[in-house]
Amino acid sequence: MANAPHIGRLVVNSVHSVFARLLYASGECDQCSASHGGSGCTVAFSGPNQWGAVSSDLMGFKQNPEGAGARTDLDGVDAYGFFWANQGRAPDVEDFESRYTFLHLSQKYRIDSCGFGRRRGGSGTYTAWMNYHVPEINALTLGNSSRIPVGGGLFGGYAANVAGNLLLRETSALGGDRRERVTRKARVPTKWVRPRDLESLLRDRNFARHCELRPAQNPPVVLERGDVIVGMNTGGHGYGDVLERSPEDVLQDFQSDLISARTVADIYCVVVDPRTGQVDSAATEARRHQERAKRLKRGVSFSEFEEAWSRKRPPDSALRYFGRWPDGAPLGAVRRG
Repeated sequence: MANAPHIGRLVVNSVHSVFARLLYASGECDQCSASHGGSGCTVAFSGPNQWGAVSSDLMGFKQNPEGAGARTDLDGVDAYGFFWANQGRAPDVEDFESRYTFLHLSQKYRIDSCGFGRRRGGSGTYTAWMNYHVPEINALTLGNSSRIPVGGGLFGGYAANVAGNLLLRETSALGGDRRERVTRKARVPTKWVRPRDLESLLRDRNFARHCELRPAQNPPVVLERGDVIVGMNTGGHGYGDVLERSPEDVLQDFQSDLISARTVADIYCVVVDPRTGQVDSAATEARRHQERAKRLKRGVSFSEFEEAWSRKRPPDSALRYFGRWPDGAPLGAVRRG
């Protein structure tokens, strides 16, 4: 009733960040890490399965393969686990499909889902499920971080990306009956059933116009046979300055489909020679020197920053449940139902 698990995500990430700094300050640097991903968009469902039994469950995949936070000396583990329980494991796909009506179309790392830094956070994932066996089933999505990440990086590291979900209807518009396009594999375009990545799929205009990009938290919808729902989660948060990351590690992340070309160029400031596909060391050093000069130009003293920051105020609509700004004092009677 209190939506406590979602508030808990904020608390867990905040506590993790505080204690990471305490560990670092106490000299226990090897125990210090950025917080893990904790913003998965999981799918819950209810209805008859292919065996005629009424079932209600949720997809454990989106909770159990989130990315781990980066450490002082290591990148975070990709698709690490459940941040509330380190022993959490994603269910077996074939076992899940034998019990429920869903078919797994794709399950991959999300590009740019990790927090960037000298050490990057582990990558998050996405999974595409199709209602395959029954005429219809109810589904809803649960999660955080549709617009603002839960938690943040350490010592200059970036926060992990936000997460949401996709709802794909009218897949018959892509050509042929929805179920038939899956069962007759020879006639199914590879880029649809086994897309290289979600981002490339959405750049296909014919495909994207049938997609509804939604926030992580949604009320129930009816999935008809052939409808597809895509759940996403986040990676772990980053650690340290992005300009201190090894250019070779950046290139390896790109080649492994963990980060995009834009991230390579604009975040890590790494220049890749288009002829050889390798790092141009001299150009990269010059680009990073240029970026550091821009930082110095933008920089202000802490007193100047504090003065400017103190003048900022959220819009009244954002303060509806907060109270008086900036101390949070109640503006009326507090009612709890």
